[in-house]
Amino acid sequence: MCGDLDGARRAPELRRFGETLLVHLRHVPKAAERVSLADVMAPDRTLEIALDPRLSPQANAARYFKQAAKAERGLAEIPARVAALEAEIERVRAARASRRDDARGGGRGRRR
Repeated sequence: MCGDLDGARRAPELRRFGETLLVHLRHVPKAAERVSLADVMAPDRTLEIALDPRLSPQANAARYFKQAAKAERGLAEIPARVAALEAEIERVRAARASRRDDARGGGRGRRR
């Protein structure tokens, strides 16, 4: 779950990579594994962007947009998943405590 959250937090970076690739399409060599391009949001900064050499520059940008959208959905879903897991952990802890009490004789009134 922590890995999911870390990945989800990368959504802005992934979207920025896609936008930068689209703006600089003509500067992206075909079959490149990575490229250094001026950041569209901060032109004084250079971004190192990993590419899939089997894809065109446009397809690499689309891949980054798709990853960003998935990460953004994750950011919306993860808090509810964390809350559900925390509730389940509490339920299991309570059940274990109840069993321990029963094993110690705390549940004598229920036995026959």
